[in-house]
Amino acid sequence: MPCRSGIALAVAAVPEALPAVVTIALASGLRRMARRRALVRRLPAVETLGSTTVVCTDKTRTLTSGEMSVVRVWTAGDEFELEQGEIANASGDARLRHALEVAVLATRPQAHSRDVWASDGDPVDVAVLRAAARAGIDRAAIIGKRPPVGLLPFSSERKLMASFHRDDGTIVAYAKSAPRQLLALSDCVWLRDAERPLDESSRAELLKINEKLALGDN
Repeated sequence: MPCRSGIALAVAAVPEALPAVVTIALASGLRRMARRRALVRRLPAVETLGSTTVVCTDKTRTLTSGEMSVVRVWTAGDEFELEQGEIANASGDARLRHALEVAVLATRPQAHSRDVWASDGDPVDVAVLRAAARAGIDRAAIIGKRPPVGLLPFSSERKLMASFHRDDGTIVAYAKSAPRQLLALSDCVWLRDAERPLDESSRAELLKINEKLALGDN
């Protein structure tokens, strides 16, 4: 009996017109937002937007041109600056060239004309291909020597993309992802002139180096 009484009290306390009032209130908020050129497709989103205190947005193509460029490469324990044409001076280094070739193989084909890569393609892939082109690396020549046999597109679950190529009778995967994700999948790293195994300590050290490079702290 107490349980039934409690349910009856709860039902009686809720006004019958409450759903209609809520709908009208949300519709009124939607109309006000529409006057400010903000289109809301679902009424419940109005309530969510009304309680929002911080908005984080991507500035690409709003405050900037939306074009990315490769300015720094850290490979085999050394750092190379690629800004303002300096890549021409560093492109003779075998380590940098190898890193750029691997990056090219880990990209998807992008539209281009006379070695000019279109700016409306994938921003990351276009930036890599432009940097490689400035270093004198021809993507078509590399693909000719290592023909592609498959492509694993990026997904939020995998958090990486990979391109598979045939190289001397074997299939090699060239992956592109965040450093943390790639390090978690790797068991060794090439530093200076030797291959070294990776453990939790070395992975953490490499991530710290990556953070410094990202912040521009040399």
